[in-house]
Amino acid sequence: MCSSTSMPFGSPVRNKNNANGGVAPPKSPTRSSFYTKSSVTAASPPKSPIKSPGSLLSPTRESKKKQLNFGEGVSTSSSSRDEEKSDDLEPPILNIPESDDSEDFSVKTITSSVQQLALEAEKENVVEKQQQQQQQQKSSTLVLEAKTPFAKQQQGGLSPSRGGQRNGALSSQSSASSSSLSAATSPSSNHLIPQFFFPNKKWIPEVKSAKIMEKFTQKFNDVLYNETPGVLSKETFSSLVREYIGIPSYFGPLIMKRATDMCSSNAEEVPVSSESSTKSANTTEMKDFEDDLGEEESEEVTQIKRDDFLRFWKTTLSKYNDETEMIYNILKNPKQKGDFVSQNDFRLVIRALLDTHPGLEFLKHTAEFQDRYLETVIYRIFYTVNKEWNGRLTLRELKRSELISAFKQCEVEEDINKVLRFFSYEHFYVIYCKFWELDTDHDFLIDRDDLLRYGNHALTYKIVDRVLSESVKPFTSGVPGKMGYEDFVWFVLSEEHKSQDLSLKYWFKCVDIDNDGLLTSGDLAYFYEEQLQRMECLAQEPVFFEDIVCQLTDMIKPKIEGFITLEDMVNSLPMSGNTFNVLFNLNKFILFETRDPFTIRQEREEKHLTEWDRFARVEYMRLSQEDDEIMSDADEDADLSSFAVSMNKDDEEEEEEDNNDTSNNSSISRSSSKTYKNSASSWDDDDDDDEDVDY
Repeated sequence: MCSSTSMPFGSPVRNKNNANGGVAPPKSPTRSSFYTKSSVTAASPPKSPIKSPGSLLSPTRESKKKQLNFGEGVSTSSSSRDEEKSDDLEPPILNIPESDDSEDFSVKTITSSVQQLALEAEKENVVEKQQQQQQQQKSSTLVLEAKTPFAKQQQGGLSPSRGGQRNGALSSQSSASSSSLSAATSPSSNHLIPQFFFPNKKWIPEVKSAKIMEKFTQKFNDVLYNETPGVLSKETFSSLVREYIGIPSYFGPLIMKRATDMCSSNAEEVPVSSESSTKSANTTEMKDFEDDLGEEESEEVTQIKRDDFLRFWKTTLSKYNDETEMIYNILKNPKQKGDFVSQNDFRLVIRALLDTHPGLEFLKHTAEFQDRYLETVIYRIFYTVNKEWNGRLTLRELKRSELISAFKQCEVEEDINKVLRFFSYEHFYVIYCKFWELDTDHDFLIDRDDLLRYGNHALTYKIVDRVLSESVKPFTSGVPGKMGYEDFVWFVLSEEHKSQDLSLKYWFKCVDIDNDGLLTSGDLAYFYEEQLQRMECLAQEPVFFEDIVCQLTDMIKPKIEGFITLEDMVNSLPMSGNTFNVLFNLNKFILFETRDPFTIRQEREEKHLTEWDRFARVEYMRLSQEDDEIMSDADEDADLSSFAVSMNKDDEEEEEEDNNDTSNNSSISRSSSKTYKNSASSWDDDDDDDEDVDY
């Protein structure tokens, strides 16, 4: 016999000794089971003389056959006999001689007929119950019995629908009746439920796997696709991954790395000398250290060999027909302990997106912004997909997310800004610029004074202190009281998109001071006290706390009056997001109270945009206008500086011309003075000569 643990889930076979394994299949109705000694004894009436009308004392064979073949069931016959007994309270007493054996004969005859009627009635009841049970189990019992991993067990003598045959062989008549019953109650092929659980079974059929391997082998050997036969480049292999396997091409470089690492690890398992073994141990330690820092630091795989990919396909990828399970097992690092995906596992995928997407081509010459974009996308993925916020992405979380469809949208959409989920460059630009504006000292950390300036001093001191106390989750910066870039990404996504469950979870942990999972009036009053003071300072009409509690109760409708849980807030979305604006964000609270009907109508028309999408669009326009103004001011300054330089050059040229003129004039004056002196001396000489002549 086979134990119940060896059978697959969903099997109709149940262990006889297992009480919790479900309802055991009914035993087939056989004549031997009805005509046993115990059944006859249990169903037989007492052996005292029965007083009945004279017509029933000596029934003929025809009347017996009619009674046995009468199809109205036991209930009618028994009820008729009860009526007859009730009507005849004093039945007639027959005068039969004591020496005559007719009394014994009539009693025996009636007793046997009653026993047969009881057995027939019991048989009919069992058959009806069996038919009802088989109709309920026809989608599981009879169907899975035909297509079975346990068909061999049935051939060996263990039948899931014939538990009563284990202690002995049935007669040919019982087997014929059971086969006819199963044929009568077998469902049609259109209503069959296929087997849904395949333990340790490959999903991709062998024929399909062989075709994929054949196509890849042909491309590996094709001279048009590669320079050396048997080797493919990264770009060509990524395109084949999308064409043949059906997953996004951005996972191609990661498949190449996983395949080469698997083959290299298998090669390292060969026994070598002690010196080489120590070297290999050191190299493996270094590789583990590189994996901890991220796969981006390790060597980039630029090509893949045919044998490496085919071996990786046979051992890993051919087991999964579901693309989500395949992508999950591609992302998961086989060297790490545990069934999860970490942030470092996404680095090669996002790097491939940066290298190949036309909408991010302008970032190729700025390596620093490429790294910031890569980190921002990964942080957004784990904020949205990893619901537990523990940095370990599971297969269940990946299946329930929209990450794979977002990757597929990136392959189709050339404008990366239209992919609003995870990959929009405008969203990255807004987040990074917000962080850079607050980080005045540019140490890549945000302290209390920096965070208070967020949103034009919109947040209160109490909520800022609560955020920096790491009440939601530990900061990744490693500095107490200061948040890093990843922590700021989580903060800004939660602050600007309060109409989602993740934001409610973030701020619920901040407001829940005693961490009991309930928001009481004391928690709400602690944060609203400062908000009320700010209203009075800004000359706003104050709203008292009692009115706020009534409004929040009507808005959220908690199950327990006076206690608000996270489930209550999630059930009352999107209105419950305004609860936190009332408590600690005065700007958004006033904006909600004085909202424009045009804005409300626009939000209804743009249902595909979330609160974060609208905020990012407005902020990107503002930041781009400021950048344009800065650039225009810089151009004006450059024009003014160039104009000033040109004016200085003109002034210098004029000065040089003036200097030249003065130098020329001085030279002329010197020459004229010299000529004058010469002429004067010549006149003097002439006068002397004249005087000499006269003398």
